[in-house]
Amino acid sequence: MKTQTMTQYLTEIKTIVDQITAAGSTIEDENILMYTINGLPPAYQAFITSIRTTLHPISLDDLYSLLLSEEIHIQTESLKNLSMAETGTALYSYRGRGRRGRGRSMQSGSRTGSNDLFPHAKYVIKEDILLQNAGID
Repeated sequence: MKTQTMTQYLTEIKTIVDQITAAGSTIEDENILMYTINGLPPAYQAFITSIRTTLHPISLDDLYSLLLSEEIHIQTESLKNLSMAETGTALYSYRGRGRRGRGRSMQSGSRTGSNDLFPHAKYVIKEDILLQNAGID
């Protein structure tokens, strides 16, 4: 398959099969199926396993439809993983200040109100300012 789309890949296989048929030879559907799945890249490994272990034979038309659907699925998953990796990298690269084992409880800070989402923010900010003023990074 290399860098081809699934449609290009399946068109190439169909062209080869048509040429073999035009030359007067026949090729069984099972051989076409095996040739087709053997040319798939590693991203299709789970798909290949499911085709090889199915109890009922699959038609070439069904295989081609499933391969087109699988291509869409793999592209969608790839984009989702890429998006998650970018988000994870951004979160990972953020350098926040930790408590640095001072032994104080986060609950010792003053609360600004019961509806405050970050009741300890003033305490953490004050501690960070003190650390910066002390030259501790």
